[in-house]
Amino acid sequence: MSNAGSPPKWRTSASVILVTKEAEKSNDYKLLMLKRSDATAVMVNQTVFPGGLLDSEADESVAWLQYLEKFGVPQEALRRLVLIRDDRPAILAPQGTGCYDRFFKRSRIWSREITLRLTAVRECFEEVGLLLCRKRSQLDFGAVACAQEVPDLEAWQRRVHNKPSEFLTLCRELEVVPDLWALHEWSAWASPGFMRKGYETVFFMAFVDKQPNLLEEPSEVKETG
Repeated sequence: MSNAGSPPKWRTSASVILVTKEAEKSNDYKLLMLKRSDATAVMVNQTVFPGGLLDSEADESVAWLQYLEKFGVPQEALRRLVLIRDDRPAILAPQGTGCYDRFFKRSRIWSREITLRLTAVRECFEEVGLLLCRKRSQLDFGAVACAQEVPDLEAWQRRVHNKPSEFLTLCRELEVVPDLWALHEWSAWASPGFMRKGYETVFFMAFVDKQPNLLEEPSEVKETG
């Protein structure tokens, strides 16, 4: 039976457009982009933003909500991320039914505004070693992203790359929470239907005060710029 009329099945992903202000130029900004390794690139030698696939086990685990609550993040701060409107992109549609006031009581996170932000922050760390997280002293949920230093960065990057659920372990160890509030929803994009590996991606913008130090993950990233 032909599948010519079937809609494409895209894989869900998230990316970060990281914006840094030029130190000596008031109106100039730099965007972080990378070239993927030839082994992993969908389109070889094309520049892309850091990002990757949603990992259900790692990014939809209700353990994140439990950790955030224990850390001192008010439930209302998470609810502010959830927008319920008919004009939202399909990728940000709720993944279940029921009242959002009860999403803390579920076995997994149903809100894509939360899970895809977790994906974006985790993938940014996996690919370029940049940890966009907040300490308890930084829980003002400001618009500018907070970047944290990571001891044994190369080892942690390898652990999270090999097992995405280790990202929660890293946050527990450093006593930080992913900076979900500094990721500003920008756009959503789906691969053309003819592509063999299709993606539906939500893009978030994040602003940092200064150019961060990066560590390229060698199996995924060829170069950054």
